[in-house]
Amino acid sequence: MESGDAGNSRLLDKIMGENNALLKNAPPVYQDAVARRVRAVRSSLTCFGVSLFGLVPICGIPFSIAALILARKVESRHAGDWNPAEHYLRRARKLAGVSFLTTAAFVFLLVMAGPPIWQDVTSCGSGSS
Repeated sequence: MESGDAGNSRLLDKIMGENNALLKNAPPVYQDAVARRVRAVRSSLTCFGVSLFGLVPICGIPFSIAALILARKVESRHAGDWNPAEHYLRRARKLAGVSFLTTAAFVFLLVMAGPPIWQDVTSCGSGSS
């Protein structure tokens, strides 16, 4: 048994449970297909989760970039396969784009509204009573 087959077998045991004799007795082709789908779903959900962290303005930019890179990798690895979590990949890409827009809006607000607010704050503290 190759190391990839052993990894697939362990992954199936984790997901399907130890008592699933039907899948364990299935031909290796079916086991491999299930393991590939499981990896695709996990990768898609990871990508979506990373893109959620990307919604934080400024600090989320690296997460957005990582989500875009992960989405591209998942699509290239599972190009011919059916990915049951394909919609999570699409949403991760959209969230990464929204993240860039929220960061741009946040920076714009800081640049435009920051100086007048700071000026008001400093003028209030001049000691007038």
